[in-house]
Amino acid sequence: MDMWSLLFSGADSLPSLRLVKTAGGQMEALIVKSRLEAERIPVHLRYEPAGLLYGFSATILGRVDILVPEAFAEAAMTVCGEMRGPVDEGDAA
Repeated sequence: MDMWSLLFSGADSLPSLRLVKTAGGQMEALIVKSRLEAERIPVHLRYEPAGLLYGFSATILGRVDILVPEAFAEAAMTVCGEMRGPVDEGDAA
């Protein structure tokens, strides 16, 4: 049984989703998604299709919202807080 099936067992509606991070593009979003799923946290990505089609990353069209079910939000925010790269820590890239 996958993660989403566990959420929907016996439920008539979709679980409420909470925004835990906004990524600057698809590549960053997929890395975060993979990390969250490794922790068994279900993830939904919300993005503008034109951003994916044309490869935008530095504009509003390239933004990707990373959403998780409310029940997993705290754990997801902890994982996202641990994912710090050299640029996030203030080092020059």
